Amino acid sequence: MTKVEPLITIAICSYNRRAYLEDTLKDVNAFQAKPGDAEVVIINNNSTDETAAMLDGFNWTSPMPLRTFNERRQGLSHARNRAIEEAKAPFILFLDDDVYAEPDFLSLWLANLHRHPQLFGAGGRIKVHFDGENPRWFPPILYSILGHHYPYRKAQPYAGRAYPFGGNMLIKNEWFANHGTFNPELGRKGKILGAAEEKDIFTQMKSENAELWFFPECVLKHRIGTSRLSRDYVRRQAFGLGAGDRIRCGSTRAALDWNVLQTIKVIGTIAYAGAYLLKGRFSAAAVLIQFRCQLIRGFYTQPHD
Repeated sequence: MTKVEPLITIAICSYNRRAYLEDTLKDVNAFQAKPGDAEVVIINNNSTDETAAMLDGFNWTSPMPLRTFNERRQGLSHARNRAIEEAKAPFILFLDDDVYAEPDFLSLWLANLHRHPQLFGAGGRIKVHFDGENPRWFPPILYSILGHHYPYRKAQPYAGRAYPFGGNMLIKNEWFANHGTFNPELGRKGKILGAAEEKDIFTQMKSENAELWFFPECVLKHRIGTSRLSRDYVRRQAFGLGAGDRIRCGSTRAALDWNVLQTIKVIGTIAYAGAYLLKGRFSAAAVLIQFRCQLIRGFYTQPHD
C-alpha cells in the first residue's frame, strides 16, 4: 500500500502551558481530516510542568499522525525551527498552544490551498477570547498584542505593512529551504517576551513579491488568561516588540523608516488616549501611552541593559 504524505504539517510549539495545550490538542484531534490531509508536530520547548506527561497520555484518535519532540534550545524561534526540521509536508501551519478551533478549521485551510497553490505564506483570522473578564483598563486598540488579527473582511493578498500573525499562519516549506528559518535572536525565550520573528520572515517575503494571502474564514480563538491581563505584561510585551524591531532593522534604512512610522503612531496614540480620557477611561489612556513609550524604549535600549 502506497503511503500518502501529508499536505500540511500542523506545528504547535509549547512552553509550560500544559492545560492550554491539552485543550488545543482536543480541538486539533477533532479536526475533519482524512489520511494525507495533515500531520501534527508538537514541540515541547523545555517545559518544566506536566506537559511531557500529558502528551504521553493523550488519547489521540485522529487519522492525522501525531509526533512529539523536545527542543532543548530555549526560545520560540528555536522551537519553530525544530518543527520545520521535522515537518514532512510542503506547507507548515503554525498554531499557538492556547487556541480554540472548530472541526472544519483544517478543511477550510485545505480548500484555500487548493485554490491558491502558488502562495508562499498565509494568515487566518484570530479572535481574542478572554478566559475571565476583560478589565476596563485594557484599551481595545491594543488587542493586537493579544493576538487579534482581522485586517480584511474577505480573502485577499496582504497589502502595505500587514502580515500574518504567528498564532495562525501558514508558510510553504520551500521558503525556509531557500531563505533560511526563523532568527533565534528574535521571538520569545522562556518568560522573555521577545517578538518580530514572524515580521522578519514576512517582510522578506513581501520584498520578493512572494504571494501572501489572508483567509478570514480560517478563524480560531486565542485564549487570554489572567496572567496576561496585567499592566506589567503590557509593558514587557511592548518592550519586547521594540527590541525585536531593533534587531530586525539593524542600522539600515529600515531603522529610519521605523522611526518615521513611530512618529506617526505617537500622534495616533495621543489622539486615542485623548478619546479615552473624554470617556472617563483614564487607566486605558495611561496604559496606551505607556505601551508606546515602552515600545520605543525597547528599540533604543542596548541588549546588555
